[in-house]
Amino acid sequence: MLDVTYPDFRYFMRLLTRRSQLWTEMVVDDTVLYNLEPAKCDKFLGYRDIEHPVVCQLGGSDAAKLAQVSQVVERYGYDEVNLNCGCPSDRVSRGEFGCSLMKKKEVVRDIVHAMSRAVQIPVTVKCRLGVDDADSQEFTKEFISTVAAGGCKHFIVHARKAWLHGLSPAQNRSVPPLVYSRVLDLCRSFPDLSFSLNGGIGDIGHARALLGFPGERLEGETDGLIGAAWGCPGECVLPSNLLGVMIGRGASNNPMMLWDVDRSLYGE
Repeated sequence: MLDVTYPDFRYFMRLLTRRSQLWTEMVVDDTVLYNLEPAKCDKFLGYRDIEHPVVCQLGGSDAAKLAQVSQVVERYGYDEVNLNCGCPSDRVSRGEFGCSLMKKKEVVRDIVHAMSRAVQIPVTVKCRLGVDDADSQEFTKEFISTVAAGGCKHFIVHARKAWLHGLSPAQNRSVPPLVYSRVLDLCRSFPDLSFSLNGGIGDIGHARALLGFPGERLEGETDGLIGAAWGCPGECVLPSNLLGVMIGRGASNNPMMLWDVDRSLYGE
């Protein structure tokens, strides 16, 4: 998250949870390429060893540049590199990256292919269900299918669409409705790919329900609550390729929600 998941914030998160994966702010490709000297590059890619597992998220739309920057990210020791196809801010859409890239699925495919050939660490994509009027489930599936052909095996999906014009970034996190069930449909439609759910997860109880109450169930945790969390009537069987959930604003607004997450979600 821009202006949130900087190194000090990530260090604080790691004090609360040893197991959760941490993410950087989005780093624009040119920012790294114009600051390759170690003293300058550390400002944008530096992190503490305690932060592992940690993902570096990149923004851009030039396959060659992003491949080069991915190599820099890998040399820094990051566990994963992610391409941002979900940010709806004006400055991102004007630069033709972030959420606007969902309208250019072939471009994203080629970027992922170039990044995957350049590094050995996983290359993942974070996206939304759609953008502007291109928000049908068919559109989302075509995007996933096309980008997967470039080598992406894991998609982190913010389960709502985005409007590039007319809504602020904050409004794009609340006005378009969440449709969690569409992420389940993606899991079932692409059994060879992996998915993580993002959007609107405000507490660990909600996360536990979305993950099917991992470990021993607590009093009152029923199958009905799992279906209710996903917006699915009746019993909800979670697919095995649902890898996890991403908590963003919930953690930044209330960091202490994570104080017990290693026990609640990881059984430690």
